[in-house]
Amino acid sequence: MVLPPDICSAASEGDIPVVERWLDRQDREAINDRDESGLSLLMLCMNSNIEAHHIQCARMITARGGDVNMGDSYGWKPLHYACYPEGYASAMVSLLLQAGANVNARTEHGNQTPLGVLLQEFDFCVDYEEEEISRASHQRLVSRSGLEILIVLLRAGASIDRCMRDFSTEAGDLSAEELMQDFLSCRPHYADDESFAKCRELVAGVRAYGTYKAYVREPHRRFLRLRSLLVRGRAKVRDRSKDSRRLERIARLPNGACWHVLSFWRDAG
Repeated sequence: MVLPPDICSAASEGDIPVVERWLDRQDREAINDRDESGLSLLMLCMNSNIEAHHIQCARMITARGGDVNMGDSYGWKPLHYACYPEGYASAMVSLLLQAGANVNARTEHGNQTPLGVLLQEFDFCVDYEEEEISRASHQRLVSRSGLEILIVLLRAGASIDRCMRDFSTEAGDLSAEELMQDFLSCRPHYADDESFAKCRELVAGVRAYGTYKAYVREPHRRFLRLRSLLVRGRAKVRDRSKDSRRLERIARLPNGACWHVLSFWRDAG
């Protein structure tokens, strides 16, 4: 069955009562019906800038059996649509992943993963027709949203290899690093963007350590190795700078207190 236009509009607007009333009158399978262009109710919740009510509507749809891995006619899944950075996009990505979305799902045309969509469309939501001050402010918000989405995807196990097809050479698929470099070549002003720089740092860290969890836990491991040596008297802190003295004090705390302090360090995945 093709979704009625008014129900499509309600899902796009995150109008939960209208969508729920319609679903209550349908068979259970109607939760995964599509509109004329092949979009499901769940996909339609991401058809515009994602706000809190879109998250609530998507949560209701997934709770009633909405398929988080069903693709449209081009193989785009709900998670691909959620990866345009703006608004509450990172919360939508988290919701879909918690509901069982495949973090490395691929489109049929382009072989794009959700991470590939994010990195290719990093500034899609920036209005370059805005005045410079407004545009710069909007860019910062979009970049921050992009960073939040990247963290959610990497934490869920998103691959940084083969993120999308290389249409320029048809030689294979592009990695996350290659996509970010291509983006910078077209948008050089992002070289000074703090959130984009953190995105590059995260990807480089995952590349170096193999997984997101291994990357974020490396500072903890280094500190605990040092702590073990200090406690056993096999090492001394020769650098008496303020930061070094603080680290030494933390290292000499009882186990429980030390772990409590470490819990405030960089997210451990």
